[in-house]
Amino acid sequence: MSPFSFNKVGGVIFGVVALAHGARIGLGLPVQIGNVDIPMSGSWFGLLIAGALCAWGLGSKR
Repeated sequence: MSPFSFNKVGGVIFGVVALAHGARIGLGLPVQIGNVDIPMSGSWFGLLIAGALCAWGLGSKR
């Protein structure tokens, strides 16, 4: 797989993750891992990071 294709595939995967975080924020869905409730701020942080990595992957020329 060429580096260009790798960046595009990674960008799409991070885009899906960013959409999942956005859906959680928009719908107000609770997330619990074991006995720990994950705060909504975790999804805001995930949306920011995954969105940036998506833009970086899909925007790369090489």
